[in-house]
Amino acid sequence: MADPVGAGAGIVGVIGLAIQVTQVVVQFGMDWKKAPDDVKAFMAELGALKTVLSETNTNILLNADFEAAFQDQPSVLLSQLGTSAPSTTDTKQLLAICERELESLLKELKKRG
Repeated sequence: MADPVGAGAGIVGVIGLAIQVTQVVVQFGMDWKKAPDDVKAFMAELGALKTVLSETNTNILLNADFEAAFQDQPSVLLSQLGTSAPSTTDTKQLLAICERELESLLKELKKRG
């Protein structure tokens, strides 16, 4: 079975940051009817990212049946995020970049708030 902490740590970090950024933007008290289109689009993209990563983590990485179904068969997802995947996989690197960018954005938003 995949190690939930190792396999999904990057995903969980990005999910947490996406939630925090969403909360900070909402705390600005923006009237969504008057929010600029790019803010609305960003919030929609952030929500979609959070949903996709949450579903991937919950239904695939934390699901022992998923890993068992691919026992002795190749799985791109498990090769990128599974317990035996190196820390330098493209997916893990992209998650790390995403996490850094969201951390930077959150810091900037908190300065302005």
